Amino acid sequence: MIDFKFVSFAENLLEKVIDENKDKQTLFLFPNINSKKQALKIYQHLWDFSNSKFLTIKEWKNLIFETSHPILKDEKRKIAFYSVLTPENKKFFKINNYFQSNELASDFFDFWEEINEEMVNHSFIEKILESKETSQNWQKKTFSCLMEIRSNYKKLLYERKLTDKIFLFKKDNLNMDFIKSFDSVVVVNQFYYTKLEKYILKQIHKEILIYFQVPENCVDKDNFRITSDFSAKDVTDFRTEKIKIIQTSDNFSMISGLFKEMQQEKPDIIVDFQFSKQPYSSFFSSEIFDISPTKPFTSTSVFNFFSSLYELLSCIILDKINNVYLIGLQSVLNAFRNDDFIDYFLDGNKQKEKKNIQESLLFFLNKLVEKDYKFIDLNLNFFKYNSADKEIEEIFKKVFKIIEFFLNLESFSDFISQITSDEIINIEKITTHFETEYSNIFEIYYEILADFKTLTEIH
Repeated sequence: MIDFKFVSFAENLLEKVIDENKDKQTLFLFPNINSKKQALKIYQHLWDFSNSKFLTIKEWKNLIFETSHPILKDEKRKIAFYSVLTPENKKFFKINNYFQSNELASDFFDFWEEINEEMVNHSFIEKILESKETSQNWQKKTFSCLMEIRSNYKKLLYERKLTDKIFLFKKDNLNMDFIKSFDSVVVVNQFYYTKLEKYILKQIHKEILIYFQVPENCVDKDNFRITSDFSAKDVTDFRTEKIKIIQTSDNFSMISGLFKEMQQEKPDIIVDFQFSKQPYSSFFSSEIFDISPTKPFTSTSVFNFFSSLYELLSCIILDKINNVYLIGLQSVLNAFRNDDFIDYFLDGNKQKEKKNIQESLLFFLNKLVEKDYKFIDLNLNFFKYNSADKEIEEIFKKVFKIIEFFLNLESFSDFISQITSDEIINIEKITTHFETEYSNIFEIYYEILADFKTLTEIH
């Protein structure tokens, strides 16, 4: 039986949920990892060693769908996706290499996961697309192409005794044994339920409590969701009453004011959207403070560095007449504008000096643009006709030396082994102080490289 519970904004939602269900063996389900962690902290204070369990909705679904095969995840599934693309697929989606396929892979998996979550029949989609009134020709071709890739991907996984969520998360694979040990299931403040999630909940023959921290009239109980006309007006009476604004004349005074507030008010959480750029970020010890590394890997210095390196390598052409490699000037400009890339080659200089050198490099490159240069040679012959400081030439030599090195690699395995060698690229020189101290960037970096290495194994 499913029962709905409504908690006012004047109450602590998680404390109320825990208090009302602490005497049962309960499966607690949360919409995200943060709410789960906060609830666990409250629960641990009770010193209750019952068999209650705390999971996110996503974690829960991973446990109740049955499979005898390992599930392909993250970069490995993207690599497998790329390996099944036919020449026709690549031409249709305008893909020339693995890196260009990443966005399509993400969209591909998101699409089929949503189809599963909403329990949409493939034939239903085809029927809609067959209607001339509701579909354009490119939509039918796109869906047909996606179906072909899905089929080839499924075949590849079957041959290697693997599976993927897009084939697993279906009601036929549902196994409710995991639920048997619990007295009840409690779902906390989940504002939207997919059709599959609603189906699963209705299959549970135990007490199910769904908590919402919104007014009862704002919830559609038949469909387990917030009503479509719900807005800020519905919670006007429950808004926060105490908002304190502190204004300062400069950045130093702001930091001083922050530490004063910390001493007096002792806040649990401080939100700074540019924490890593603040001078005080280096004052905090990760052993004492829980500093959240919220930046995705694609926004890190490591990703930015290799993105520029990739752009430089991908735009190189061979001048067969003079037997020399040429590199696109625009790509060089882009790389030298990238602080995370160029700083690596300015090691040993102070930050202010690095900025001055970077400006000199960009000034020199813009002079070449004015002279209508489109390419420059890796042999640096362009310096014969364009004078520059010795320091500028040395930086070009460093950059082009690495480019030439990677041009001579013969396999992907060679590439992996070389970028993990400090002699070629020292990853610690690329990362920022914040990334090194407060994130698991090195762990993520080496995990991604390990995933990439499986590309050759799949082929």
